[in-house]
Amino acid sequence: MVVLRTGRDVLIAALLGADEFAFGTAVLVALGCDMARQCHLNTCPTGIATQRPDLRAKFRGKPANVIRFFEELTRDIQSLLASLGLPSLEAAIGRTDLLEQVSTVGGLDLSALLAPARDGHVRWQGQRNRRPSDHANIDNAWVQPALAARAAGQPLPSKKPSPTNTARSERAWRASWYGMGFTKKTPLWTSN
Repeated sequence: MVVLRTGRDVLIAALLGADEFAFGTAVLVALGCDMARQCHLNTCPTGIATQRPDLRAKFRGKPANVIRFFEELTRDIQSLLASLGLPSLEAAIGRTDLLEQVSTVGGLDLSALLAPARDGHVRWQGQRNRRPSDHANIDNAWVQPALAARAAGQPLPSKKPSPTNTARSERAWRASWYGMGFTKKTPLWTSN
């Protein structure tokens, strides 16, 4: 995982082929996080990751801080794109020809990483992932039966999800049912 902090980080990721970007840490810092690394202890000194009222009162973050961060990031990216003669970030995706290795510390050769794609596809998905998708969400097949089962005090009326990477959201939703009335003593799935 690469932490994206500046427009240069985003542009290099795009040139290497990234077509999606996530900004977790940088946004937290924009809100005032001091990276104390105690989020899990409920003792966040800036009041971001805590439920204690005395610490939550210390939170000074504002939505305007996050907006300003992204506005400045956008300006930085636009400036860098202009210096490369590219019209948009979309046009930068997969353009490894615009990158060059400037040093070889320890004899590390990145030429294979910077080589153009063999099959011509420079995007992971090939196209932008726009929702709603063409196929129905797999959650839709079990949400209504699950609500009915919960109301009747019965286990969920379906098979366990298959152990594939594509059923992650279904498994996450099913796991959340423990907190909505099902207990560990109540089986989540019937055997059908």
